[in-house]
Amino acid sequence: MKVLRRVRELMKEYEETLLRHSHIISLPQPSSQSLTAFWTFFHTKKPFYGPSYSLFSSPAPSSSVLTINPNPDPDRLTTLIAHYFGYYLSIPNSDRPPSWDKLYYFPAKRVANIVAFLSISITAILLMGAILTLYFIPSSQMGRRVAAIGAFTTAFTVAVGLLTNAKRGEIFGITAAYAAVLVVFLSAPLP
Repeated sequence: MKVLRRVRELMKEYEETLLRHSHIISLPQPSSQSLTAFWTFFHTKKPFYGPSYSLFSSPAPSSSVLTINPNPDPDRLTTLIAHYFGYYLSIPNSDRPPSWDKLYYFPAKRVANIVAFLSISITAILLMGAILTLYFIPSSQMGRRVAAIGAFTTAFTVAVGLLTNAKRGEIFGITAAYAAVLVVFLSAPLP
C-alpha cells in the first residue's frame, strides 16, 4: 500500500512537471528589437564575473530565450517608426549611467499615437481623394471613372497590406468594403 501511494505521488509530481514544461515551451520569444537590446547590453557591458561570465557569450541570439510578458506583434508601420525614429522619441533619463549611451527608452504610447495618426491620415486621404476624383470625372467618361476606382482600390490595398499585419482574408474584406463605397459614387448621377 505504501508503494502504491508513493507511485501515485511520483506520478502526480511528474504530471505537474510535464504541465509546467509544456507551459514554458509555449512561451513566445521576445521581439527582435528587445532581443537585440538584450544581447547588445550583455556583450558590451559584461555585467557577470566568475562562472556566469560566459553565460551570454554566444555570438548570435539563442532561440532558447523566452519572454514572460510579450509585446503584441507590432505592425510594419510601428516597426518602421520604432526602428528609425525611436531615438528621437526617447525620454531623457538623468539616472542612466553614461556607459549606456547606446541604450534608450521610448514609450510605446508615443509610437502608437504616431501610427494611429498616420493610419487615419492615409486612410482619409485615400478615401477622400477617390471620392473627389470620381466627383470631378464626368459621368460620360465611365472608363476613366472605373480606372480611377481600380487605381484607388489598388493603392488602398497596398497601403493596408504594407502598413498593417492584416491577414489575407482581412485585407480582402477591407478592400471589398472600400470598393463598395467607391462603386456607390460610380453609379450615382453627378449634378
